Amino acid sequence: MSTEAGPAHPPPAGTFFLAGTMRGAHAGAEVADQSYRAALAARIAARRPGAVVHAPGALTRAWLAEHPGAHAALAATPSVRRAGLAPNCWR
Repeated sequence: MSTEAGPAHPPPAGTFFLAGTMRGAHAGAEVADQSYRAALAARIAARRPGAVVHAPGALTRAWLAEHPGAHAALAATPSVRRAGLAPNCWR
């Protein structure tokens, strides 16, 4: 058994899914700020070259661009907001 230190082995590249909030409490096609996803993807790429990063934010933006108005129709849909409920409804 050798006691010599061998060359450093980089960690495997891996696959990452960037989960998070897409629309939050926004109505219609409005999407919450997604800038954190690009920052995360850049850090993963810097530390794990060759890693596969699945970013649903990019997929959502592409889908919305291909289907204008699809989510905008939801903007007028009534929604229940906690702030609008009587206190005894959410305790």
